[in-house]
Amino acid sequence: MIRDTQRIPSANMTHFPDQESLQVAIDAVDAFLSGIGLTLAASKTEALLVHPRASTRFSTPRLSLRGLPIEWSKTVRYLGVTIDNRLSWRPAVDDLRKGNRKVLIAARSLLARGRGCTPALALRVYNAVASARVLYRAPVASLSACQLAALDTDHRNAVREYYALPHNSQVGPTLAEAGETPISLRITKTALNHVWRLNNTAQGGRLVDRLHSLPHSSLGQRVREYMSIVPDTPYRSWPAIPSQLGLPRATAQHLLFPACRREHVKRALSALLDFVDGSGLRERL
Repeated sequence: MIRDTQRIPSANMTHFPDQESLQVAIDAVDAFLSGIGLTLAASKTEALLVHPRASTRFSTPRLSLRGLPIEWSKTVRYLGVTIDNRLSWRPAVDDLRKGNRKVLIAARSLLARGRGCTPALALRVYNAVASARVLYRAPVASLSACQLAALDTDHRNAVREYYALPHNSQVGPTLAEAGETPISLRITKTALNHVWRLNNTAQGGRLVDRLHSLPHSSLGQRVREYMSIVPDTPYRSWPAIPSQLGLPRATAQHLLFPACRREHVKRALSALLDFVDGSGLRERL
């Protein structure tokens, strides 16, 4: 995977033909961007080699951009998700837990030792930021049971902090006190919801069929779980997502005011000036 303004995935970099084709793709992207007046910075370009052995990135030849070598990175942040070169998801989980701890402390300050907001409101603030980050990143990653248990522990600790519960309180009563659901169960629910929405469209259904053949991936397991729950899937009746192949050429007037003409804008501005003059707001401004 190459990270800059463009992303170019590659299935297997250990074979020389695949690496050669990826190098050709990098050169083609660089030539296209140069043709429209942009420059692909070699210093900001990152390459990620995914392989179960960490020593492979030292023996695999590096890619290059205009003669400058691109170092193999250990981690790459793509669409808000931290991906490591061994797909262990440890950096992603560590980043999530570190950020969730900061959110927990910030939301706890809203309590002001009983003189601030209610515990329910503080927990809502925590879920709106910390839990939302977890539910965005975790459903697409193949997290281990220990990593999911760590995220559940952080979520329960937040409930105990806000509701002033003992640190050794049982799991069930702790979550029932705040009306919460384990974060691992919500991750599974979000992933199943993704699969359900994809399966209801024709284009997404093809992706679901592809994921069904990947049982070792996280979404592949969710697809098989979805098929076991809903054996007779409904007909994919939702319309396909429209794709825009190109942007129409438009003038600056249509870009700035797409829904009205210049005369309408002039009349609106004139009415606004008359209102400001008549109401005495000009002197206040």
